[in-house]
Amino acid sequence: MTDFSHEPQFTTDKNGNLLHAEAYGNRIETHPDGSATITRPDGTVLKIEK
Repeated sequence: MTDFSHEPQFTTDKNGNLLHAEAYGNRIETHPDGSATITRPDGTVLKIEK
């Protein structure tokens, strides 16, 4: 069986805008106000303001 746990996964809205992505333990979430949050595997959270 192939292990896809490190393969990038993402979801978009109906217009193709990124809502959520995850790859190699990093999680990226975008928010309606244009900001984003990146959570790294070690638990570090980076916030990106619009």
